Amino acid sequence: KNLKLERCIISVEVSLFVEKEDVSLKEAEYFQLDRLETSQILIKSLKQYVATNDPNDTSYQEFYESLFLHKMKKSATPEGAFAKYDKEKISQVLEDRINGMQGDNLYNFLMQRRKSEFLNIQLGQQETQTLSACKTYHMPAIEYQLRQGGKMIVSGSSPFIWRFGQQIDILLFCNTKIARNEYTNHILSAYIFLAICRSGLHTELQQFLGKSRASIYLAHKQGICRYDYPYESFKQGEYREYMESLLHDCVLDNTYKILPFQVIGKARLASDSVSPDASESEYYELLTEKVVESIQNEFNYDYQVPDYLQVSGYELASNVRDIVQKRIDPILKAQ
Repeated sequence: KNLKLERCIISVEVSLFVEKEDVSLKEAEYFQLDRLETSQILIKSLKQYVATNDPNDTSYQEFYESLFLHKMKKSATPEGAFAKYDKEKISQVLEDRINGMQGDNLYNFLMQRRKSEFLNIQLGQQETQTLSACKTYHMPAIEYQLRQGGKMIVSGSSPFIWRFGQQIDILLFCNTKIARNEYTNHILSAYIFLAICRSGLHTELQQFLGKSRASIYLAHKQGICRYDYPYESFKQGEYREYMESLLHDCVLDNTYKILPFQVIGKARLASDSVSPDASESEYYELLTEKVVESIQNEFNYDYQVPDYLQVSGYELASNVRDIVQKRIDPILKAQ
């Protein structure tokens, strides 16, 4: 099987916020941009700004104008005064996230990294976003031999990386509000990339970035969150065990048990968060309660069960606490 981790994870993230299209509304008049369209315009414009790696660059404004015009030509925006209102509103949010937020913004983020190397890592041959100001390193894909026989090819890319000495910073984007010390599914792709770097599964990548201190930054609706993962927090063997377990489960596990990172991360439900003496069943009941609350709250986008699982049925694994300890606890241990 050919597993593209970055794309796989991103597709899952996007699906969490995509509502099924109602065909009967195709000819309806828009009075405001929907949540998804607004988010896409903002994130693309923010990435355009950061991709220049120049804090004073203003080309993102022209990019935003052309992007909004493109949406208008596709009849994806309101008409007349409604379109003007949406355009000005999104433009203001864009400016705030780049230059406002009481200093917790992308302008200052880039200013602090003027002496860092801006780079993009590509594993295997695949298309990726073109970042004109960065240096792209092309490396071969990971060929991993499964214990049960067969070979897995792991390819992908990780843009928006800055390296200075033994420190690497990875920047991600989202359009939701993230509370301080809150963990979100948006950081999953960066953590898995970090785990690959430190696991030894890719010798060249390990030598290049594997022993660096790492920080994951998430640019969200109200600022930028930081998650630190020192090299010493895990041993190389533990990172390798983590990745091998993940790869084997991804290919060989044919059960339909849900493990909603969004719910676990937001509630900070690490395997030892209930109490040191809590039983497996107590943790199971608590997590089940949180999942049900999230699903039943129509205004909560933390977690929605995929359609195919609604048809086939879904449940938490009976040993979900052990799985959380193995799969999610390491991510929740950021410093």
